[in-house]
Amino acid sequence: MPLENKKINVRKALRSLIIFQLKLAADALRDLIMSPVSIIVFLMDLVLRPDEQNSHYNELMKFGRKTDRWINLFEEYDES
Repeated sequence: MPLENKKINVRKALRSLIIFQLKLAADALRDLIMSPVSIIVFLMDLVLRPDEQNSHYNELMKFGRKTDRWINLFEEYDES
């Protein structure tokens, strides 16, 4: 079925823009926080030498993947 040519709904487009900007800000803030934290937990792992499954660095990476899903910047993840 061919797509219909629809005019842009300004209110809907503006809402999408605002949500995207908020997600960009959340993503940037997360990156700013995680950068120094990643160095700290890496150094902790070097000193403490935990098992790989208990690595602070690996836990931070898992948390980062979760926050990617929460932020869902480019709507890659189904929201259902």
